[in-house]
Amino acid sequence: MKSNKIWIIILAFVILIALAVIISIIAEARREKRVNHFIFPASMEIINKTNEKRADTIAMIIANKIFLFDTLKIGIVYLPKEYKDGETEFMGFVQKNSFQPHEYFIFVKKGILPISIKKLLSHEMLHVKQYEDGELIPIFQQPLVVYMGDTIDFRQVPYNKRQFEIDAFAKEFTIEKSVNNLLYRK
Repeated sequence: MKSNKIWIIILAFVILIALAVIISIIAEARREKRVNHFIFPASMEIINKTNEKRADTIAMIIANKIFLFDTLKIGIVYLPKEYKDGETEFMGFVQKNSFQPHEYFIFVKKGILPISIKKLLSHEMLHVKQYEDGELIPIFQQPLVVYMGDTIDFRQVPYNKRQFEIDAFAKEFTIEKSVNNLLYRK
């Protein structure tokens, strides 16, 4: 008798999750019908090498319409499988090109939900902004960065304690909300 109740509770939970996913997919499909179109500067180049729909458009909106950058080159590519930093499994990260100014790669985990790509790119583009503003400076060939004058050693400071990550997490929701306001017609 007790075993049947547990299975009923599990089934109800699975049904609720399925309904939530279906509702979010329907909402996203409705939004797609209302997408705004933009003109971006020719000096902005974002190349999406993933299957994540509109990843390039989302990154371009953040870079040009929110952060007001007019010269950037960004490649959006998939993370290598099983990429981790110690115990932390990444959904994405930014790598600055050490040889070309204003050039970056954004690595994203394969298979994230379309709704999550906006959140992920909002976060990663905040790191691009930190680099462009000179707040975040990579020390190439070493696991170090300088953020707002403080040197951070990736081997000694856990991911969730790195100040540049804390700052990006604090601002990503505002950026994602701005993307939605710009991307979709009312």
